[in-house]
Amino acid sequence: MSPRTVLAIAHGASPTLQELEFQSLISVKTTKSLLKDLPQHITKLHLRGIEDRYGFEFLYKDNGETPLIDANNTEDALIDHHALISLHLCEDLEGHEEYILLPFLTTCSTRLTNFQTTGIGCYKNKKVHDALARLNIYMETIHFPYDSGHDENAEDAEIAAIFALSQHMKVVNLYRCSNTGPQAIAAILESAAHLESLHLPSHSQVSAADLQAIISQAKKLRTLTMYFPGMRCGTLLVLSLSAAEFLAADWASSSLERFGCVFRVPRPNDHVPQEHQDPTWNNPTLEHSRQIQRQVYRHTAKQTHLYEVYLGALLGDDENPQHLWYTLEMTLDSGLDELVGLKNLHRLTLHNMNHRMGV
Repeated sequence: MSPRTVLAIAHGASPTLQELEFQSLISVKTTKSLLKDLPQHITKLHLRGIEDRYGFEFLYKDNGETPLIDANNTEDALIDHHALISLHLCEDLEGHEEYILLPFLTTCSTRLTNFQTTGIGCYKNKKVHDALARLNIYMETIHFPYDSGHDENAEDAEIAAIFALSQHMKVVNLYRCSNTGPQAIAAILESAAHLESLHLPSHSQVSAADLQAIISQAKKLRTLTMYFPGMRCGTLLVLSLSAAEFLAADWASSSLERFGCVFRVPRPNDHVPQEHQDPTWNNPTLEHSRQIQRQVYRHTAKQTHLYEVYLGALLGDDENPQHLWYTLEMTLDSGLDELVGLKNLHRLTLHNMNHRMGV
């Protein structure tokens, strides 16, 4: 059944029909029509799949230079949608948000309190932010889609520009943004008062100082992961914290529930194969190594609400996994008992770590 047919049925239905959800792919042209002709009694609209099947030629005239649809053009006879309380737009409008979305938002009232989109274009467009702000709506969640390859190419400055427009971010997922760096982190920290969940890419330009700033400034933080749990990180050096760097960062939040990190701790040479030994660690004694490890466990255990902890990272591939050698031992002798106070801990996952359990 086509979206137009569904709309015709919706217009003819009684006001008891309040929610519309389209699971199938629809073109951006149809999206424009759907928003323009949406029945006034609809309270929830979810467009799950939007694609540029027919191109955007319909939006322009004069050889593609002049917008055919003007967000400020009152001749388009838009009807009010004051009953709408929830609007979900999946996928992207490819930079044409102000010609498709903005006219519709002018027909909505402050009853619209739930707006969600996976389209990065909306986050980049200041006019969209301003239109939503007039409805007292602020974008609080951003996911650079896990399966969207173009997100991997976003530059640090581009990512930072998005967050400069989004000062109320609570949930931030940057797994696919390998160019995330100091500019993006600085912009994200402007929302530190609101930040509850942050997923960072395993390979990025994020520094230890950036991680320390996040830990010590985000007071509402409930999730912090430095790689995608369960995803192969390849053979590159993964985002990590040395024991000293971690211990130097005071927790701003006391409500962390999910934590994923690669810790680097000193280990004696007889715990590390010769070909993987790092002379910068100066071959510490076992006693010294375990003293530092115990401090790392103790600092982690300050987060008494932890529910999931992911340590280490999946390096290499399925046939040739690579190990992280300077990691926590995960033994009682190294301080594992410091975690005894984590009464809510449901999952502890170890990836490719040089642990000594059972040794």
